[in-house]
Amino acid sequence: MARMKKWERFRISLFLLPMIVFYHGFGEGSDWKIFDQGETFFYYYYEDTIRKTANGIVSLWIRTVPHQKVEFEKVLEERQKAGIPLHSEIQDYGYSLIFMKLHCIEKKAKIIQEKIYNKKGFLLKSYLDTTGWKPVSHLAFEGALSGQVCPANIVQK
Repeated sequence: MARMKKWERFRISLFLLPMIVFYHGFGEGSDWKIFDQGETFFYYYYEDTIRKTANGIVSLWIRTVPHQKVEFEKVLEERQKAGIPLHSEIQDYGYSLIFMKLHCIEKKAKIIQEKIYNKKGFLLKSYLDTTGWKPVSHLAFEGALSGQVCPANIVQK
């Protein structure tokens, strides 16, 4: 492979520098706001990702982080109850980032994508969820979330 000329390295640097400087990802230092705390998880949402449509649909990223002293079996059980499977081969589960949509008018929610990370922050698995809309229970984290991100002037069925 031929060596890069100084000019080529400079052009690549100019291209990458703004990405590095202005990148504001979903890492530990990001502004995640807690919206619920269950027996197993803390639930956060990232306000900068909230998008609202005129027909009452809100989309955003949420983060689920298990309590520090929760056993992995409890994490599996809690996720199963919520309809979010977690394969048992993921033993070093740290947290999940979930892109979801809430239908504020019909009180329904659906998960679009989930990214599962280990305790060190490395991506273990990413998948798209194709299960569709599910009713939102006021007892589930989606109920707490919709109370905070759905517009107040939406008439719910």
